Amino acid sequence: MTEITRYIFRQLIIGTIFVSGALSCMVWLTQSLRFLQFVVNRGLSLTAWIKLTLLLLPNFLAVVIPPSLFFVVLFVYNKLMLDRELIVAQAAGVSRVTLSKPAAWAAGIATLTCLALTLVIVPASLRTFREIQWAMRNDVSQMLLREGAFNQITPGLTIYVRVRDG
Repeated sequence: MTEITRYIFRQLIIGTIFVSGALSCMVWLTQSLRFLQFVVNRGLSLTAWIKLTLLLLPNFLAVVIPPSLFFVVLFVYNKLMLDRELIVAQAAGVSRVTLSKPAAWAAGIATLTCLALTLVIVPASLRTFREIQWAMRNDVSQMLLREGAFNQITPGLTIYVRVRDG
């Protein structure tokens, strides 16, 4: 791998990581607000809420990585063209195929990453997410017994829960 190829490849990978991270954080923030009702209405702990919303993150990454790489490739090669680095490299004898190899390699890495996310990581995280969500929705003690209040279970039977423990 030549020096110019490593230089372009490094810019592409670092840019893709930052853009994917920023877009994933934005999507995560908007989607995590939907689950805030579990914290407010059902007394879910903050750590459980963070765990629930982080389980959705691999799904966002599988959607965000390809457009991120596309825009980073456009940005990096446009910057190289505006700074005349591509012209200097071609004048030094570097072919256009060699200059396009870093983008092809980055696309291959992004493809393998998305493939692994889609086939392995996303199904596992969604399965865990559904199990936790089902357990929260069907936990009778969470629904019937509120902390710090008198709870009427049946007519004639009232229970006071001072503190709910794990």
